[in-house]
Amino acid sequence: RGLMMQFAKENVIFSVNLSSFLAILLNNVARTIAPWLSRLNLSAGDDPFEGQNLFAACQLTCCIFFLGVFEVGVRHVTPARPVLVIGLPSLNEADNIEALTKVVDEGCQRYFPQHRCLLVNADCQSSDGTAAIFAQTQTRCEKVSLRTSLPAEGKGAALKLVFSCMLEVNAVHGICLDTDLKTMTPEWIRAFSLALQYDFAVPRYLRHRCDGFITNMVVYPSVCAVFGYDIRQAIGGDFGFSRRAAEAFLAQPWPAKVEKYGIDIFMTTTVLKRGYSMVEVELPPKIHSPSLPKLKDMLPEVVGILLTQLDCESFHMDLRQLPRIPWQSDKPMTIPEVKVDPAIFVNLAELCFKEHEQCILAHAPAVLDLPAAFASPLTLDAAAWVQLLHWALTTDTEREAVVRILSCCCFLRSARHCADVQERTNEEAERLVLTQRDALRHLAMKSWSCAG
Repeated sequence: RGLMMQFAKENVIFSVNLSSFLAILLNNVARTIAPWLSRLNLSAGDDPFEGQNLFAACQLTCCIFFLGVFEVGVRHVTPARPVLVIGLPSLNEADNIEALTKVVDEGCQRYFPQHRCLLVNADCQSSDGTAAIFAQTQTRCEKVSLRTSLPAEGKGAALKLVFSCMLEVNAVHGICLDTDLKTMTPEWIRAFSLALQYDFAVPRYLRHRCDGFITNMVVYPSVCAVFGYDIRQAIGGDFGFSRRAAEAFLAQPWPAKVEKYGIDIFMTTTVLKRGYSMVEVELPPKIHSPSLPKLKDMLPEVVGILLTQLDCESFHMDLRQLPRIPWQSDKPMTIPEVKVDPAIFVNLAELCFKEHEQCILAHAPAVLDLPAAFASPLTLDAAAWVQLLHWALTTDTEREAVVRILSCCCFLRSARHCADVQERTNEEAERLVLTQRDALRHLAMKSWSCAG
């Protein structure tokens, strides 16, 4: 009985295992009937030893029945459901967290019926009651509420809690979703459900031509040139990952920038460096809270972690495509129109330069003419930018100085790109991004050939 109880406890099926109930019942029947038969034999005047033999025979027979029933129960038992963790990192998302949680819950019910889904809100001590709203939201999935140790500690710090939780509950897979998503539907969960055989799933959105400047200007061309994979949204924010990937994330050192906005590029490059299996998941346009107010802090954190992760890596000559899971919908994908003033980026560049002028001037490479760039802020074209980006990826200059120079000039380059694509279509703007990507790859190949 103790063996059966332990088996049932470990497999979380005791309450629904009829065989376990029958085993307990049969065991108790044996303990009741055997003494009665023994007393009955003695009352008939037979030899006491025969009564003892009958008692032992009854106990042995019931034991055999018990083991037989238990064996049947073990063979037909329903195994425990695999655990899936959906991480929802948040900071002051009171207006959106309830709606998003309900959509995720519905998606899990539809597309992960064989899994035990845990919705894990890792909140950065929001001041608007985000965590309380999540806890009060009615869901069919189980919910877990976690909190970072410091207020506004960062998305990376929140996801670190999610990864640790995933290992604690022995989850087989995880998904993380930005909690400022406005266009989330249950079908997003379906898209990630088709990627469970891979260690890491990166999103591939359709994006507006005036969106995603950090990705377009820095991350996309750099990842393609160094790793040789055409990963369009390496810092997309919404990912799927295996337990093995989560273990790899936690095994890495976590500098301060990873605790904040550097987490996305940290995750993607960690998987790339370890050679884990990856897939792209097509998703509809992502509408979320504006990123422009966060760019000043976000850019140096992303650039810093990117350069750290690419340290000691070499360029790849070829460009390979990842497997891709297509978006399944009859509805056409439309990208909402967005207007962005290039002057925003010029102002950010000037602010960045004023804060770090001495460092930037002391370490600026010869390929960069800073006075000319600031005299006419919209003149930093793709050719000059590619030269600067290649320098940043190959120089031995102090890392923090490179980050400041590249961040300042990235704002200038974004201003020029924003001005160039204002009157173009999204498809035409995408071709400009691809051309810039290929220019960096060609420069890297040329430099590699010369060095050889």
